[in-house]
Amino acid sequence: RVMGMRTCESRCLFSGSKGEVCCVEPLHAGPELKDHPITHYSLLAMASLTK
Repeated sequence: RVMGMRTCESRCLFSGSKGEVCCVEPLHAGPELKDHPITHYSLLAMASLTK
C-alpha cells in the first residue's frame, strides 16, 4: 500500500477471544517521495479491533 491512500479492503488474519487482527500490510512511499529519507525504511501497518 502507498502511505496516505485510504481503501476499504480488509482481511481477517487472526480472530481470538481478545480481539481480531484485521490487516497487516507494508507501507511504501509514493513516487513523489522518492528523495525523502523515509524511502530507506520499511513500515508495517497493523489494525486491531477489540470487542
